[in-house]
Amino acid sequence: MADVVLIQPTDGLYGKTQMFLPVGLLYTSSVLNHEGYKIKIIDMRVEDNWEKTLIKELKDSPTCVGITVKTGIPILDGLKASRLVKEHDKDIPVVWGGVHSSILPEQTLQDKNIDFVVQGEGEYTLYELVKALENGKPDFSDIRGLWYKKNSKPKSAPLREFANLDDLPDLPYNLIEIKKYTEDKYHFDEGTVTLQTSRGCPYRCTFCYNNTFNRSTWRAMSPERVMEQIKFLVNKHKIKGFQVVDDNFFANAKRVNKIFELIEKEGLDIKLYFQGARVDAIGKMSRDELQRLERRGATYLQFGVESGSQKILDMVNKKIRVEQVVDLNKKLRKYTTIKPIYNFMIGFPTETEHDISQTTHLYIRLLDENPNAVVRYINILNPYPGTEIYNLAIQHGFKPPVTLEEWGHQHWLDFSRACPWLSEEMKDRIKRIVYASFGANRNLSDYFESPIKRLLFKIYHPLAKFRLKHDFYYFMPEATFDIVGRATKFMLDSDTDSRVKG
Repeated sequence: MADVVLIQPTDGLYGKTQMFLPVGLLYTSSVLNHEGYKIKIIDMRVEDNWEKTLIKELKDSPTCVGITVKTGIPILDGLKASRLVKEHDKDIPVVWGGVHSSILPEQTLQDKNIDFVVQGEGEYTLYELVKALENGKPDFSDIRGLWYKKNSKPKSAPLREFANLDDLPDLPYNLIEIKKYTEDKYHFDEGTVTLQTSRGCPYRCTFCYNNTFNRSTWRAMSPERVMEQIKFLVNKHKIKGFQVVDDNFFANAKRVNKIFELIEKEGLDIKLYFQGARVDAIGKMSRDELQRLERRGATYLQFGVESGSQKILDMVNKKIRVEQVVDLNKKLRKYTTIKPIYNFMIGFPTETEHDISQTTHLYIRLLDENPNAVVRYINILNPYPGTEIYNLAIQHGFKPPVTLEEWGHQHWLDFSRACPWLSEEMKDRIKRIVYASFGANRNLSDYFESPIKRLLFKIYHPLAKFRLKHDFYYFMPEATFDIVGRATKFMLDSDTDSRVKG
């Protein structure tokens, strides 16, 4: 049985539409695995009987149980798993890691069922903690990156320096059934797996966790190490689609060019989805560079545009201009196999109705001017801890959750509570805009397997697009009866209520 058990929570609706590899846990377990420890990864997203699996592992008293969480629904899973461990054996240490607990370690340790928090990167911190626990070490103050309890009060060791990504052991893909993560056909017919080649981002957007979690620092694997990963997955697991989840893959143009040179040299027939692309970085690319991206499989480039209002872009320190977005969209129109994906948010403090209209109008313009463009539904700002916008939100009346369970219920449907600066009239308008954006996105129909649902979507699409284009949000039964909200809440509650009460 396992020396260490690691748990991946579910992720609500987002986890239902895209199934990423538990790449964080694979990295976290890499050093332990390399040093000969037996690791068991339990992924709640793909294991229907995860409780039974966990209880089975607990019977052999593992050295510790680690749980990775981010803000929102995953916290509720983490709490349930932590309680389950302590009910079985209160002496088995429970360790939390991930973005949320790294940013709020003291609050996390207030929970009686959590003993440690790994702050930031976990590869070496968890390895040193496991060794200390094995040896019965009573003092943890020299384990960098660790929060622990002393006399029931949270204590912390110094921060750990960032790891050199090239020095980390190979990912232990043998710890998971990789086929369970390749069945998502939404983006590529071949299915996709998650690939991480860099961490962090040098920019300081005020809504982004990177400023705290990664200390606005970007670090990357060498192009040669990236190719080793890709070739292994292609040759060993017959993978042809890769979703690159780097926060800013294109931060270093020289590195990007070298990676694509190597892909071309190897003659790999793969497709690539880049989750982290910046408008300014891609906008600077030459025709030859873009042609190489297209030729070597760069199919999706996802951009955080955020707003069509320059005032809001400046407020969130995005460091781009609206004109750059428009120009890039036209530029990419020439590359028919490259699909730009644009993300938007509304609901910022100080944002006016005019600012929001500029966003919806840019949304429509990007669709109209590039038939390959994909514009996601418009998100509502959720002020997450560890971001500058979180502090601004507090100044405008936001009252942050004070317990882990409250944070677990923090999702986009709660924007009325999360954005107290919005008037009731503005809240209603934003709700209508978000609902219309679901229908205005012509590509959303690809999510529906049912022909009837696809047909209904196609009927609704022209009206939804008209609403955003002309700011016409009257006579909206989908908003009046909260059809989207009710359906979403039902799905979320079916995920979360049983966990909290269980």
